[in-house]
Amino acid sequence: MAQFQTTIDFQKVFNELIGEQHAALTGSILTSDEDRNWDSVRELWKLKETIKSSAALKAAFRNDGADAVLRALADTADSNAGRDLLLRIDARKNEFGNKSMYTHEYLSKTWREDPTPIVEALRGYLTTDYD
Repeated sequence: MAQFQTTIDFQKVFNELIGEQHAALTGSILTSDEDRNWDSVRELWKLKETIKSSAALKAAFRNDGADAVLRALADTADSNAGRDLLLRIDARKNEFGNKSMYTHEYLSKTWREDPTPIVEALRGYLTTDYD
C-alpha cells in the first residue's frame, strides 16, 4: 500500500509542477524493467529457456503438481540436467525467496518456504513460451 500511495503522491506533485500535458512521462519515471521484481521474472525466463532446450526437463514439467515436477527433476533420466536445474531453482529461492505469490500478502508462504509458485510460473512460461 505504501508503494501505491507514493505513486499517487508523486503523480499529483508532478502534475502540479510540470503540468498534466506531460502525464505520460510519469509512467516512464515510475515504471522500469530494471528492478528486483523484473530481475526475478528474467531469471525465471532463463530457467524456462534451459528447460525448453531439454526433452528430459520438458517431460518433468508435464507432471501434475510442483512436488511431482520436483521429484521428476531429481529422478530424470538425464540426472545431471535435473539436478542442475534443481540447484538453479534453489539459487532463485535464495536470491528472490522473500516474495510470496501475492505481492503484499504476508500470510502466504514465500518462495523460499515453498517453491510451488516457481514451478508453476515455469510451467506457465513453457506452455505460453513466455518471452
